Amino acid sequence: MEDIKIAADDTSEFAQSVINTVREPMLSLDKDLRIITVSRSFYEFFKVNPEETVGQLIYDLGNKQWDIPKLRKLLEDILPQHTTFDNYEVEHDFDTIGKRIMLLNARQIHQKSSKQLVILLAIEDVTERKETERRNKALLDEKDLILKEVHHRIKNSMNTIRSLLSIQAQTLEDASAIEALKDTESRVQSMMVLYDKLYRSVDYSEISMKAYLFTLIDEIIGNFPNSKFIKIEKKLDDFVVNAKKMQAVGIIVNELLTNIMKYAFADRTDGLISVSATLKGKRARILVQDNGKGIPEDITFENSSGFGLMLVRTLTEQIGGTISMERSNGTSVILDFNI
Repeated sequence: MEDIKIAADDTSEFAQSVINTVREPMLSLDKDLRIITVSRSFYEFFKVNPEETVGQLIYDLGNKQWDIPKLRKLLEDILPQHTTFDNYEVEHDFDTIGKRIMLLNARQIHQKSSKQLVILLAIEDVTERKETERRNKALLDEKDLILKEVHHRIKNSMNTIRSLLSIQAQTLEDASAIEALKDTESRVQSMMVLYDKLYRSVDYSEISMKAYLFTLIDEIIGNFPNSKFIKIEKKLDDFVVNAKKMQAVGIIVNELLTNIMKYAFADRTDGLISVSATLKGKRARILVQDNGKGIPEDITFENSSGFGLMLVRTLTEQIGGTISMERSNGTSVILDFNI
């Protein structure tokens, strides 16, 4: 019997030593939820002493400061059914240490030698972490609000610029000058659509290709008097692209569609335009096709002196993409780039 008692005492001392090495506060409880052993870190953190802790019902600790409804639910309802429980969040205002947010981890252990039930309860104080998360979320919410306001103001400023361009064009008589202002107005419109989509998006930094091009195509085509005679086909996959690249894509598509509407269907009362957007891996492809009279063989993106095609080439290079032209039953332009 003496040997058994010595072994039991050694085991108890070993268990206490293990508990004391744990950084987070830790308790062991008996089946009646009375405290058996307490870690040194528990005493230090919750500012209690052994005399008022060991042997006490856990709910009576610190003048019943531990009589917490969520703790009762964990120990009396949840733990008996699940044996273990991790990261059970409890928030409580203690008289000694103030308001704390804690994560509780509990385990039921059935001791074979004594056939007794022991509950291990580890407590992690996450108050500072939660406060940091709250501050970070507040900062992110503030950033999102600022970005939303910025996009809204940019869109309104662009609308003002577009109106001024339109008014200026009405005062001119030179056809080439009027056309240049109209083209610029159309480019501003493509950026207005982008910022409108960003204003309505979730994170203000990425935008859906499908949503953007679907609206942009209609607005560009709708600017031309012959638009009601043109059939539009859209085959747009839904994937997101960052706003910087999307701005370039929008202007490129604007230039291509504007050229089609100006020149492809001259002296015709009907026509077909097809725009598709696909994504394969990280490679996006924009395909703009028409069944018009086609672009002359001597005009390419590489040698064109026209501002529109030069702009398309420059923007394609800026987004690290490639662009090519095919002539068969009209014109096809293929833009490839990594998202």
